Amino acid sequence: MRSSTGLEVERRINRRYDLRMPLQYRVTQEGHPSRSGTGMTYDLGTYGVGFHCRRPLPAGAHIFMSIAWPTKCAD
Repeated sequence: MRSSTGLEVERRINRRYDLRMPLQYRVTQEGHPSRSGTGMTYDLGTYGVGFHCRRPLPAGAHIFMSIAWPTKCAD
């Protein structure tokens, strides 16, 4: 959303975290074949994941994703 001054206004209540992690996704949409791809997160929050991918995704489609979380090393 833009303010009257033309600047972006953050409307989220919960914090978003700037995290870059690789992911794989699969998109399903009624009446269309499913498709898969890869991308990279740019932020994560309690209620969402922001990510970039090579091709635009269709509005209203279901997106299933798997994020490559870092593993915890043993002490």
